Amino acid sequence: MAIRSTLSLIGIVIGCMIMLLGIAIAPLPGPFGLPIAIVGLMIALRSSRLFKRFFLGLVRRYPKFLRPIRRMLKKRAPFWRILYSQMLRVEKFILPTNWRPLAYLRHRFYFWRSWTQKQKARSQTKKPVPRLRSSHQI
Repeated sequence: MAIRSTLSLIGIVIGCMIMLLGIAIAPLPGPFGLPIAIVGLMIALRSSRLFKRFFLGLVRRYPKFLRPIRRMLKKRAPFWRILYSQMLRVEKFILPTNWRPLAYLRHRFYFWRSWTQKQKARSQTKKPVPRLRSSHQI
């Protein structure tokens, strides 16, 4: 029993240290802060039921901010989709409307994607084959 509680305490400490490292790395260029913080959170949540209860209480209290993190903790989570939506949300919160590069790129990408799908659909439709005229029709 003492060994299990000691291991869970070690897991919580290591998880919290990794989370703090991820938070410290987050302002640096590149997307490395968030994945490291999530790994630390996973370690801490798997180590302690009390920590897991505390986290779920925070999720219920602040669902807008913590529910995407909870979605990332699930198996086979759409990590990049969740990360991109969170980046759009932060951009919307911080920047004025005309300064949002991610929203601009998103609209350009969806326009380009819908245009290429239309072009592909047009090229796949069969065009009528011109009929040869017989001598009696001329």
